[in-house]
Amino acid sequence: MADFIIPTRQDSEDYEIEVELSGVSFFLRFTWNYRSEYWYLTISDADRIVVAGNLKVVVGMPLLRTVPGTDKPAGELIAVDTTNAGLEAGLEDLGDRVLLFYDGT
Repeated sequence: MADFIIPTRQDSEDYEIEVELSGVSFFLRFTWNYRSEYWYLTISDADRIVVAGNLKVVVGMPLLRTVPGTDKPAGELIAVDTTNAGLEAGLEDLGDRVLLFYDGT
């Protein structure tokens, strides 16, 4: 499976979506942290068991690279600043200026 964009929202600072990654259903919970001014991501499996928790969404950094275990998504998640400025996602930027890609290849 090629890259695709994870559908994120801009109307909430704490929300969850269900998405299929490499043929497996996962729940992705996005939470904005006002203190650090970063988005954080928690990934749960279809049974709502956390497989990767509190991942800081950093532009250009593979989010799943250091997550141990085989229950995590098979591919990789990476946030990309579409302006090529390398700026992190602010509260209203995720899903707009900064897109979260999944590469399942």
